[in-house]
Amino acid sequence: MNLPSIKRDRRFAFVSASAVSVWAVWGGSEELWSRAALELRRRGAAVAARTDWAPQEPSRVRVLREAGCAVSVEPPLRLGRRLIDRLLKRPRSFKVRRWLLGTAPDLVVISQGAFYDSLGAAEASRRAGIRYCLIAQAAMDGAWPLDERRAVVRDAYRNAAACFFVSRANLDVVANICGFELPQAEVVRNPFNVDYDASPSWPAPNTELKLACVARLDPSAKGQDLLFRVLAAEKWRHRQVCVDLYGAGPMEEGLRGLAAYLGLRSIRFKGQSNDMAELWSHYEALVLPSRVEGLPLALVEAMLCGRPAIVTAVAGNAEVVEDGLTGFVAAAPTVKLLDDALERAWQNRGLLQETGVRAAKRIRELVPRNPAAEFADRLEKLAA
Repeated sequence: MNLPSIKRDRRFAFVSASAVSVWAVWGGSEELWSRAALELRRRGAAVAARTDWAPQEPSRVRVLREAGCAVSVEPPLRLGRRLIDRLLKRPRSFKVRRWLLGTAPDLVVISQGAFYDSLGAAEASRRAGIRYCLIAQAAMDGAWPLDERRAVVRDAYRNAAACFFVSRANLDVVANICGFELPQAEVVRNPFNVDYDASPSWPAPNTELKLACVARLDPSAKGQDLLFRVLAAEKWRHRQVCVDLYGAGPMEEGLRGLAAYLGLRSIRFKGQSNDMAELWSHYEALVLPSRVEGLPLALVEAMLCGRPAIVTAVAGNAEVVEDGLTGFVAAAPTVKLLDDALERAWQNRGLLQETGVRAAKRIRELVPRNPAAEFADRLEKLAA
């Protein structure tokens, strides 16, 4: 697919390796590349994008198309195509390389959910002689690749024009896995889905502590099962605590089953919400018991809305939440440590509003008003 002909000569290609086709939703990890692509298009650049197939086209993809971006969708890889590619000895990156040669961008931006997704696109870019940069939305200490795969990771990051991470902790994990410094790496922030100046009203005084857990329903990453097990303890059963879960995901039935098995009356499943400021007008704090993160949008949005957070010290969580000052941090994603952090929040529940004021101030020191525009600036410099 050829890029549209425009006066300005800067040309960008975005490759997204996401979980859209798996979760059938548009995840937070898609916001940075898609909004930066839209910003570059508004500035007059030619923009192409290649995304994973999804059962229903996400609205953000339609917005990109309407703005004049050339968007290609990677279809599901069927058995017949896999056999043909194997017979012809084509690498998985063959189609991406062919697409890149057709679009001829100045820079390829490869957006990854985890730090090792779509490294074939990096190899395709290198073989096509096109500069590329990597975005890693998450990196996990326990996700060490086998040596053969590690060699691919090392090559991809060593040859990148830039490597972008959403938290310093993620950057350090990848540097440790690669076994060398990443001098071309830097930390960037994701766009968020709440007004930067949001200031929702504090909930009316109530004897019940109302918490919201805003996250994909995926305990392997988001750790909701840890929270359930904490709330199953006898002391929490006798306290007035309500935790509402917002989000969708492939493990909702499993979580509902666990809540029923544990006999939890303090947990409610509320589905998706598209108005974060309105949501936070009903809750006093966020609880996010994550096992794996980059820097969750839900945390940034809660803090922008003046709500403290109870989080695990995973990836960027502890980089923005100061324990006892702007929230409460569990040193690791375990039942005991999460219980300790939740207990501190309970004992200080009369000070949560004051804690939220400090959280709102702190997050504005760390996250800019328009992260997508700032990221677009970086990409323009790389493409120059």
